[in-house]
Amino acid sequence: MKNLDFNKIMIVNFAVEERTVELSNYCFERLGFKNVITLQGTDGFRDKFLNFAKIAVESDCDCFIRTDADRLVFDGIFDLILKYYQNNDAMCVEGLCFDYFMNKLRGATPHVFSRSILEMLDNDNELMPNSQKPESHFVAKVAPTDSKKFLSVKTLTNLHEYEQYPSKVCNAYLNRIYRGHKGYYDESHLKSLPEVYQNAINQAKYFALKHESKNTMDHIDFKFLDEGFHKISSDQIESLYEHYLNLYKHINKGLENKKG
Repeated sequence: MKNLDFNKIMIVNFAVEERTVELSNYCFERLGFKNVITLQGTDGFRDKFLNFAKIAVESDCDCFIRTDADRLVFDGIFDLILKYYQNNDAMCVEGLCFDYFMNKLRGATPHVFSRSILEMLDNDNELMPNSQKPESHFVAKVAPTDSKKFLSVKTLTNLHEYEQYPSKVCNAYLNRIYRGHKGYYDESHLKSLPEVYQNAINQAKYFALKHESKNTMDHIDFKFLDEGFHKISSDQIESLYEHYLNLYKHINKGLENKKG
């Protein structure tokens, strides 16, 4: 996008072996971003975020976008970046995603963060708890949603959880069970999904029945669910990108019509 200094904007993509890591990064590269970092590994979300804060404060960037490797981000992200640069007090800016499994729009990552909020976290790691929603708790503490520090933009920025491994789907649904967010899902929609994803969701429900609590977002090994589910090859990236770009445009057109 014209007038943006891409050298001053850092993209940090959190990954736990998602099937779409390469595709997720490619979406940013197609938008012109040059500084895309993937934090890959089985370490917990909080540890990744603290590493992100450290990388950010040691860089020369002034705008930081934290995303996840199960998100396919398109040009709506520019609205968040412009909103951030237009508001000197902003520490965090959030847009909308369309969630494949919830089958609806909702406020979500990617978040645009300021250098100042990440400096605060780097100086005091205790600002972020090791909980089911560490990022939300951290932001609520230092940039409350009712303040000028947190900005919410009704712009679609990404498609969420398409093309994922069943083990990833199982972990995501399981975390939401323990957050008390099962009600976010339409059971009739879940039952319409491919059988491999229905099995993953049923596995999460079974696990939750057997285990009373799960206090962190750390992933559990459900890789047995992925048998026969192949990795996305590099020569599929371009065609998948075009497919999901068209889907994004279709969903976004519906959103714009509702606004109008």
